[in-house]
Amino acid sequence: MEAHQNNQQNILRVGHASSVNSQSVGVYYEPYEGDVYEDYLENRSMGSFTGDSYQGGHEVGSADLGTSMASLGLNRTNQFGSMSGRLATLGRVQTVEKFKDLSLPAVVELLANGDESISTNAAAYIQHLTYNNPENKHLVREAGAIEVLISVLEERGASNKLLEHAAGALRNSSYGCNENKLSIKKYEGISALLKLLRQRRDVPMIKVHVTGTLWNLSSHHSLKQPLLDQVINDVVQIVLAPYAAELRQNGLHSSYSRQNGLVQSFVNCSGLIRNLSSHSEAARRRLRDVDGLIDSLCDIIEIVASIADDEVANCKGVEGTVCALRNLTFRIHREASSKEFCPQLTVEKQGCFWRPRLVQAPYKEPRVPPPNITAKGVERLIQISILPPLVFFISESSNPQTIEASIGIVQNLTSDNFYSSAYLRAHFRKEKGLPLLVEKIADQSRTISNTAIISLRNLAVDLKNKELIGKYGMGEVCANIPDAKQAAVDDKIALAALFLAKTLVEYHSENAQKFVEHKGVLKVSAINESKHYSDKIRKVAGQVLSALWQIKQLRKSYKNDLGLKKSNFQVCFIFF
Repeated sequence: MEAHQNNQQNILRVGHASSVNSQSVGVYYEPYEGDVYEDYLENRSMGSFTGDSYQGGHEVGSADLGTSMASLGLNRTNQFGSMSGRLATLGRVQTVEKFKDLSLPAVVELLANGDESISTNAAAYIQHLTYNNPENKHLVREAGAIEVLISVLEERGASNKLLEHAAGALRNSSYGCNENKLSIKKYEGISALLKLLRQRRDVPMIKVHVTGTLWNLSSHHSLKQPLLDQVINDVVQIVLAPYAAELRQNGLHSSYSRQNGLVQSFVNCSGLIRNLSSHSEAARRRLRDVDGLIDSLCDIIEIVASIADDEVANCKGVEGTVCALRNLTFRIHREASSKEFCPQLTVEKQGCFWRPRLVQAPYKEPRVPPPNITAKGVERLIQISILPPLVFFISESSNPQTIEASIGIVQNLTSDNFYSSAYLRAHFRKEKGLPLLVEKIADQSRTISNTAIISLRNLAVDLKNKELIGKYGMGEVCANIPDAKQAAVDDKIALAALFLAKTLVEYHSENAQKFVEHKGVLKVSAINESKHYSDKIRKVAGQVLSALWQIKQLRKSYKNDLGLKKSNFQVCFIFF
């Protein structure tokens, strides 16, 4: 699988919060909206065998392949011509010498042979040749094997074994090879795979290979829309929804799910949805409208979290599910039936009419609607029941992708100023989620750290959250603001920390005092006056200083304790 190469690098930024008013002009804070990202995950290629093929991200070992090839009378090798042993399943005795020099075009001819046993072994051999061998993948395409394999899939009378190996050969051929993916599309392979999935849905390994191939195809940008148009409804109804139903009925360790290929097919399905959900806003709307898709994803994470099985919580299927939900929650409030705009008042005017001053407004607890057990689709995502599983994954998962995506869902759900955003912010606090995010600021993964900081900024729109984050998390926030002695600066982290600091100290004297105690004022003052930092960082640092200067009761402390004057809090002129 290619995820280990691209997990953190291939990030698709869609509609990042460029529209967010980072200056927070007026009396309302604008939350960040989350990002949609894609990891270009693909399903690992596998050898031609019928046992468990994909467990947690490792490829099939040579011993497994050797056993499987021996059962076909073949030995595993990276050369085309070396078929050793008796090809007994070909229906007649043939010696090794006859097949030692067998060319790939000859293997393709055997694949198109009318004798099914011959075709089955030819498909198995192509599956074997393309396993973990990029050169062979190209040669197989050039020999015309992909077109023939697709034609095999469309033979209604073909045996399950032949179809299994033909689908497995396409799965291996498409892994990591864009030319082969496009070739599968060219020869109507997507529709052939879909027909096979419909007709042989009860055959475990056919289901696994077909969904694995579709997952591979979904990593190619030009194939996402055809997959959305043609296969997503069937994949949800044949794989995802039945898997969620089986979990609800029999729990995580259902023998039926494993024997019927549902577990492996679910992993493939979650990867497919994860990739497709990154395509476009229209693609996400399309996915949200698929009957049972969001409900199944929500059921899965709720069941996994309720059982608290560490092994399952860290598996690839759960990772794909949470990452898909992160993408699908992007700008989700705009599609909910209740679009009540409810910006939270953060400051109010006090003092005389001709010279009012702004102070923090009194806290008003958002009204949480009663649980709606009949909620479905998009409405399911704005129920408070979505939060406990996210808190569980943030706390207990050891999979960085799952952790970051869970925090990203919180970021998305608490963005914007809709009524649902307000009560989800408050309820996340009640689920004891704030300390977890503060802890994640110091995570070794900079991606997790950055997402945690942005999520905390969204959550700090709730004044009670703002108070608690400032009281218990200001040290971690200040630790991510660069100082003059820091050689390398991560602009992304620094900007996020500065924006959060501004949100926390604005009109809040206690938080501002904490910021002083953790040397935050000295840091932002140095940034403001230094040319060592980017203009963006200096600009936000200046905004933090302006917010600090507005807190008049601390001005004496700035002067006496820090030796700073009013001029130190004025934004230095920046040339753009």
